[in-house]
Amino acid sequence: MSKLVNNNSSTFFLFIKMSVFLLFFTSFQTLQAQIGNSFDIGINMGAISIQSDYGERGDIKSNLTGNVGYTTSLVLYKNFYGRTNSWNSRTNWLEEHIKLKAEVSYFKTTLNHYGAYVERPSTGATLLKAMHGTSSVINFGLVVEHHFLNLSSFSTYRNEHRFSPYFSFGGMFGISNATVTSDLGDYTTNPSLMISAYQENAIYTEKLMVGSAVFGLGTRIKISDRSDFVLDARWQGYFSDKVDGLKPELDANKYFDWTSAMTAGLVIYL
Repeated sequence: MSKLVNNNSSTFFLFIKMSVFLLFFTSFQTLQAQIGNSFDIGINMGAISIQSDYGERGDIKSNLTGNVGYTTSLVLYKNFYGRTNSWNSRTNWLEEHIKLKAEVSYFKTTLNHYGAYVERPSTGATLLKAMHGTSSVINFGLVVEHHFLNLSSFSTYRNEHRFSPYFSFGGMFGISNATVTSDLGDYTTNPSLMISAYQENAIYTEKLMVGSAVFGLGTRIKISDRSDFVLDARWQGYFSDKVDGLKPELDANKYFDWTSAMTAGLVIYL
């Protein structure tokens, strides 16, 4: 029965992803018909690290190298600069520097405790070492890319430079799902398998609707007349402290969960 439920959930999430992507694609195609500009489609993959209640704030393994997972995304770019423009066409600031990106992304990462609190010999350290989790989020939203160089100079017709660096910002809406387990047994029937901070109203493994803000830096690298290679570094801050499945009532627990990601991808001109 659990396998059936998991399969149904996966199908449901896939339906959401494709439906949202199709909605954006249809909307943008309508705009294209009205103003005659262009679109790109792409895929990105890479590594992601989550800063959460697992581990110790300021500890390198907790923040960068320990709780690392993978991320992938499908993207549709709206270009205000039309590729059918002639070489001497007049353009404005919006056309020369802005791309609008609709995105559907997914990430999953495993979670463990690191830092001084699990390295010293104590009962609490033993409980924390035995505690593990996962966090996964499906995001969809809109991102604005501001390119520093003129996009017309990066176009097929002019091709004056091979790189187009940018910074980006936007908003996402997501569905997060977290799991929490202990090597020592079932903490739901034996709460003493968790440290006291996690024993009462601190673990949340239900699906959660969550918003987030994203900021990034990256560049496009032209590899052919109709395609670009993309490198992107992103910070994503969630408006929730439950993305990792934990929200202990502690003075040290002041911040929402956030992720940082490095991805590479391929973009094809439509």
